[in-house]
Amino acid sequence: MAPVPYDRCMRRTIFAEEHDLFRQSVRTFIEREVAPNFERWDHDGIVDRSLFTAAGSAGPNWERSAIEKWMDATLAEQRSARRWKYGLRTAWLIFLVALVWLGMDRGGAHNADITRPHTAVVEIKGEIASGGEANAELVLSSMRGAFEDEGAQAVVLLINSPGGSPVQAGIINDEIRRLKVLH
Repeated sequence: MAPVPYDRCMRRTIFAEEHDLFRQSVRTFIEREVAPNFERWDHDGIVDRSLFTAAGSAGPNWERSAIEKWMDATLAEQRSARRWKYGLRTAWLIFLVALVWLGMDRGGAHNADITRPHTAVVEIKGEIASGGEANAELVLSSMRGAFEDEGAQAVVLLINSPGGSPVQAGIINDEIRRLKVLH
């Protein structure tokens, strides 16, 4: 079966003029360099090296410029993607740093001016017992510090306790009454 001439083939509209030029240059190269030598190469079982040098020098160099344009576009796209990646990572880092900075206690007790008027809070948690977290010795030292603080306008006892030893609670109660009278 004989090949259909190129001008009688159905034209495809998706290809640009460059595609047609490429097709035509390949056909011309095959007709000029490959077809006359094909039987000899087939018989010898090897293709002459001259075919490859002829392929490198065949026709106009529009193929080379098309590949260069394609590679330049690919590199530009990769650069853009890399810039966006670094930019987004930097934005997330700035966002997280800002979030941590805003979440920190910037106006806590470590920055407070103790001479300014304030309310002192003594927190008592757990069972009031001689060996526990809320024993009379610890509570009394905290209360004395709160009452002796020059900026304290009032002292609040924040108690979260189920109860405990009546002796320990009595010692705390007596000290509260003594400190009220004293200050």
